[in-house]
Amino acid sequence: MAARVYLLFQKVRQLFRLGVELLCNAIGLFRFRRKHEVGKKCLALQAYALHLAQLFAPVVRQLQHEDIEVSFIVLRHPQYDARARKELRAYARDGLGIAAGNIKTYDQTIWDNYDLILYNDVYARFPLRKTARWMLMHGVGISPRMVTPSPLRKTVFDFDQFLVTGSFDAQVVRACGKQGGHQVDPLVVGLPFLDRLADPGVSREQYLKRLLLDVQKKTVLFAPHWGRQDLLKKYVASCVSLLQETGYNVIVKLHACSFNRDQAHGVDWRRQLRQHPGLAVDNDVDDIPALKHADVLITDFSSRAFIFMQLNKPVLLFAQRPFVASLHEERARLMRRGAQVAETLEALPALIRQALQNPGLLRAARRQVAEACFSNVGSAAAAVGALVENELGRAVGETVATSS
Repeated sequence: MAARVYLLFQKVRQLFRLGVELLCNAIGLFRFRRKHEVGKKCLALQAYALHLAQLFAPVVRQLQHEDIEVSFIVLRHPQYDARARKELRAYARDGLGIAAGNIKTYDQTIWDNYDLILYNDVYARFPLRKTARWMLMHGVGISPRMVTPSPLRKTVFDFDQFLVTGSFDAQVVRACGKQGGHQVDPLVVGLPFLDRLADPGVSREQYLKRLLLDVQKKTVLFAPHWGRQDLLKKYVASCVSLLQETGYNVIVKLHACSFNRDQAHGVDWRRQLRQHPGLAVDNDVDDIPALKHADVLITDFSSRAFIFMQLNKPVLLFAQRPFVASLHEERARLMRRGAQVAETLEALPALIRQALQNPGLLRAARRQVAEACFSNVGSAAAAVGALVENELGRAVGETVATSS
């Protein structure tokens, strides 16, 4: 009963936040357009959550030129509160190096002029003035929400350009576009955030010691997908207990969305995980150190499996029940090609031992999957940066030609 009441409260709260967003946007219609510096190319980044905003960092570093003015648009979201927006602003300023005066909420930018806005999720808002709108995928896998029209979000077909991580997603997008009667030709650019895999900024020893783990032991990373909350509630406690008995280092890394109680269907996962004494929990939104320094990954459906395959390390899958959505099943089939599947949780310890004793098992299959998922490995940020610079130059050239 208490759970139902809390979920009802969440729904009311989300509707209230959505109403506040609509009111702010209506007020924003009466704001004056902000003037940008003369002669500058104007790029804006838009996000509603910190875990998405961090994915812009490698691209921003490529675009640190005096003739490019970078702005950040903080988007309100019914599942994120004012504290989350405050953290997002702080990251845009301190993490991305964007001037505080160039960090605005969407309602403050409705009439602003930009040469290009870069998005990384279909929950997006477009300005009223003509602007190039590009979508940069934040991971592998096209989900149904990305291609299904909704009054609350866009689809991949609403953007002027769609940048995907690899050939697999490009093929899926083309197929979805053809099925829906859309003309779409996605650009395969890679995933800029993965450029840091070569150097995550922290050594294995430093990372493990930070989590109070034994640097001499092999490390198992448990990182399930956040969207299957029914499975998480059913399996996490038993899976963690089972893994702790193996004697290996065990790190639990839930997706950032799992720690948002609105998206976790009311579950307080921090409190749940504290019930396991001595458990190492990595709460950082940055996945790179964990993926780089773990020896084996256990997941159900998380796209982090593909990154682990890019590192050519063993992936073990569990809870592989059939997916209702064909797009999910298609991604799951690709994932299974490079992984071993545990039919039961009890089968995991034996599979872990096998994977650690023979990490070369499925090496060729992992390499094939990774090649389908990621292009421009190690240089994706440079590839995206070059495309952005070309677009900004083209947009500025058209503006000059029109004004003259």
